[in-house]
Amino acid sequence: MNGNQANPAEPSKNDQQDLNMKSNTTSETAGRFLLLLLSGFMMLCPAFLAAEELSATATASATIKMSLAECVALAVRRNTSISLAYMDRVITRYNFVTGHDYAFRPNVSWSSSAKRSGGRTETVTNSTRGNDQLSSGVSLSQPLKTGGSVSVAGTPWARSRQRSQTDLFDPVDGKSIDRSWNISISQPLLKNSGTRVGTADVRLLRLSEDANILSLKDTVMAQVSDVIKAYRSLLQAKWMLEINKASLDRANKQMEMNKLLIDMGRMAQMELIQSESDVANRELSLDAAINSFDQARIALLKALNLDIETLIDPEEELASPTFDLSEEEIIDYVSANQPGYLGALINLESLRINLIKARSSQQLDLNLTGSWGKSRNDVLPGDTTRSDDWAIGLELQVPVYGSQKRSLKSSLLSAENELKKAEILQKKRDEDLRREARDKIRQIKTYVRQIGLAARARELAQKKLELELDKLKAGKTTNFQLVTYQDELRNLQIAELGAQITYLNAITDLDQFMGLTTSSWGIELNANRPDQGPLISNISTASASNQIQQVNDND
Repeated sequence: MNGNQANPAEPSKNDQQDLNMKSNTTSETAGRFLLLLLSGFMMLCPAFLAAEELSATATASATIKMSLAECVALAVRRNTSISLAYMDRVITRYNFVTGHDYAFRPNVSWSSSAKRSGGRTETVTNSTRGNDQLSSGVSLSQPLKTGGSVSVAGTPWARSRQRSQTDLFDPVDGKSIDRSWNISISQPLLKNSGTRVGTADVRLLRLSEDANILSLKDTVMAQVSDVIKAYRSLLQAKWMLEINKASLDRANKQMEMNKLLIDMGRMAQMELIQSESDVANRELSLDAAINSFDQARIALLKALNLDIETLIDPEEELASPTFDLSEEEIIDYVSANQPGYLGALINLESLRINLIKARSSQQLDLNLTGSWGKSRNDVLPGDTTRSDDWAIGLELQVPVYGSQKRSLKSSLLSAENELKKAEILQKKRDEDLRREARDKIRQIKTYVRQIGLAARARELAQKKLELELDKLKAGKTTNFQLVTYQDELRNLQIAELGAQITYLNAITDLDQFMGLTTSSWGIELNANRPDQGPLISNISTASASNQIQQVNDND
């Protein structure tokens, strides 16, 4: 055979090159396929993270799922500040009924007495004596709306017995029965006279009662608003926990993919340091998110007056309500419902009534008085004595000189000054109200725009990250750039969530500002029956309450 003829049992040089090229092509295809699998798994990973445990510290088996409506209902029934406010309300309501409803009702009293006394005297002739008394009396006092009063007093039956014994003399035993009644009237003619002044204190009590109810409403609204914000803070912490978990998982998957690229010779070994640093930073952020979640949970539990170990899982979905109120509508709501604004109007009316009383006190203290009475005394044995008495007159008191006269003038000056200051403050309050309403509208519209901008920025960051992943697989970018885009996506997700929470809290603040928190959540103050506490309608707390009871029973 010719020495140049190739051996058919051995491949030629060209065949060997073809085999090497096919082998490289197969390896490259397999690597690309593996990269696609890893990147696809990394992109799908956040969907699986949503089903993971919310907190690494959640070790108890019972977790209470609670909606925002259930949380509000529990706050109304369990919040300590609300409970204390209703305890105080029981006293203020009782005092109001006493002072207002009974102001012009008669005051009736009954009295009875029984007494025995005696003694002995030793002189030349010894003597003893004794006295027995038994009596009853009734009195009635009726205040008048004109500033005067009518009083009736009577002794329907009073009996007495006197006994005495002296040596050498016959004993003496006398009995008597007394009956009497008297009616008197007093009516001021100048100072403190007339129904306008006579009913001033009653009107002040009515205004004070309205102010107390508004104070109760303000307490309930403030606590409910705080609980709503605490619930949203817990909800925000929950979602930030999920975002950080998803971010850590992406970093871990990216580090595994980078290790594979390094093994394949497609990435430098030094790039792995960036991946490890990124994982460490993500773990730190996750730990901080877990701590924030626990802090938000404890803050909500304190507001609800629940055990600190109770685990709550907020299940509310973020839904941004449409805002379409105008400036005039907000002002109308505030003028009709806000406790602070209505309280200022009540204070203004109270000062006007005080001025009426102060002006009346400057007049002469002239009073008309009159009385008429009858009495009867029966002596046994003996005669019966009857008598009738009447009187009518005028009484005048005039402070001529001294501190008493000056204090009367001082009370008038003070009442006039306080009313003028209140009117000035009310005018300023109306101006501030319009400015505040305009500012709240501006803020809420700004928050609405920020939600849209944050969502748009987050969507673009997501797309940018996806493109960067494709570039990394093609070897056209660095791991550092990819990590930067991952950080940007995480930050924008958190920013979008924060914008939504800020908008919802602004709506809650506006609700409280307009005095509509109680009506928005179906809360009835039940101020006239404070012993029963507030009532809440259209909100079911059965589910959350049952879960709380089960947790307490297990403990």
